[in-house]
Amino acid sequence: LVVPMVQIIAGAAHCSESTHFGGLVVSNAPHIQCLQHKHLQILAVLGALVPLYLFLLMPFAVVAGDALYVPSESMFEWRFWQEGNPWRLAAARKATTVHQAFLHLNPRYAFMTLLVELIGKIMMPVIATLAKSIPVVQMILIATTNLGMWVSTMIYAPYVDRKFSVLVQDMKFMIFCASATGIITVSMNDAKSNVPIIALSVLAGFTCLMLLVQLCLIPSTKPKTRVFECVKPQQALSARDEAAPLLSSAGEERPGSSE
Repeated sequence: LVVPMVQIIAGAAHCSESTHFGGLVVSNAPHIQCLQHKHLQILAVLGALVPLYLFLLMPFAVVAGDALYVPSESMFEWRFWQEGNPWRLAAARKATTVHQAFLHLNPRYAFMTLLVELIGKIMMPVIATLAKSIPVVQMILIATTNLGMWVSTMIYAPYVDRKFSVLVQDMKFMIFCASATGIITVSMNDAKSNVPIIALSVLAGFTCLMLLVQLCLIPSTKPKTRVFECVKPQQALSARDEAAPLLSSAGEERPGSSE
């Protein structure tokens, strides 16, 4: 839901030339003149509400939208860069609720992994919408965003399983390479040129080769997991009595219990 909402918000701020209405108009509402009275009111409201909305969206985004992990008291603990912050702890708890094998998020970096994903979902539609009329700038900004997301996965390993983390890291690198090839495409502006296709093919081949080498060299090991088991005292006592009904606490036969 983040991407379509951000796309609509960005569309409300994007202006384009209109021959029918004359001058600059809002792309999503051509009857509104750009940067005029009504449009300035809309921009003022969006400028006040959107940053607050996106910031308050953060603690929910890092727990996959599960409000059970975000009590109302934790909303005031907004210093998420500090260790022990409730938003960080909630992301780690949510990531370790169910063991998902090779899809299991690294609880140490769960907050950063999901936060960077959220930032990417916000930046992509904003850049694609607002820089629509300037293709070179659009592709440079998109490539920079993809580069940042790839570097983030290299610094903060997203998954517990090492091989799957490498797969995700190399796929992020491939996405960056594709967007970097897009810069070459819009810069050349030549529909008949094969240079972008050749460049993308070379980068894709290099990425696949690098991925295969890494998957072969990294040993297959089962990730270490810790399971927390909580048994109530009464249940533990009943289980012990069922296991040894004729023994006392000292391990001796209870008097009068044998037939």
